[in-house]
Amino acid sequence: MLKSIKPKSLTDKDSLVFPSPVKGGAINYNNFTKQVWHKLVDPITENSRQHQQDCQTTTPYSCRDTFISEQVGKGVPSAVVAKWCDTSERVINAVYLDNKVLEHLRPL
Repeated sequence: MLKSIKPKSLTDKDSLVFPSPVKGGAINYNNFTKQVWHKLVDPITENSRQHQQDCQTTTPYSCRDTFISEQVGKGVPSAVVAKWCDTSERVINAVYLDNKVLEHLRPL
């Protein structure tokens, strides 16, 4: 999908699809989280946080973490999830295939 929306003017295959608006390089995670993410996501998740006492704010990283956990729980091979999330299969196996994570993801 990202390749389909990449501007044709970006001929280099390694060019960023969403470059930083200021410098044109990679987007700064902390700046993005403060300036964009919380303004868009916090109003959406605020209602669910009101009903949970220990609920923290949602971050891009926590969404990535949840996505990986869900995919592992669904049985998607760790090599595939690692490729999707730009991480290693070793990290997926060490962090997300932990027995506690798998126990938590089992259907009731």
